[in-house]
Amino acid sequence: MGWTGLAGAKPPPSWQVSADGLEVLDTQTGLSWSRCLEGTHWNGRACEGVPRLLTHAEALKMASQRAPAGTWRLPRVTELQRAVVQAPAMNEAGEPVFPDVPGTWLWTGTAHVDGRPVNPYDYGNVQRGLTSDNAVQMNFLHGWAVHQPGGQADGKVLKRQRLAVRWVRSTR
Repeated sequence: MGWTGLAGAKPPPSWQVSADGLEVLDTQTGLSWSRCLEGTHWNGRACEGVPRLLTHAEALKMASQRAPAGTWRLPRVTELQRAVVQAPAMNEAGEPVFPDVPGTWLWTGTAHVDGRPVNPYDYGNVQRGLTSDNAVQMNFLHGWAVHQPGGQADGKVLKRQRLAVRWVRSTR
């Protein structure tokens, strides 16, 4: 797939929209992003439809099933933050690079790892019922998400919660 700007326009140097308009390539990182959130599709001018909300497990399963096999995945926190914060809002043709920015949280594939010891006298831990014995189990229940468009990351999102997804794949 060749990477050129839409309508012959030159996009910003490190962010290029594919000729078919379905993907956005970050040439600095070699990552290609789905232009629309899962559940929506590119109609030639905008993303239309309703973003599909998935649990973390559903998002991981869907990523493994996407064609071509295994190339699409959930982004890492830092990758998604870069796309959310650094991608330009518009290309030089005046078209939105990521046109479906609804102000929502997006799943990432970053694992939640928190090896800090639990203070049994901390009121927040007492309130949540968190002890040294169940802290590791609690970490498996949480995943990382990034807020679009602000880029804030949160590692305490319950994996059973339903969030939107933007896919990424490596082009290198």
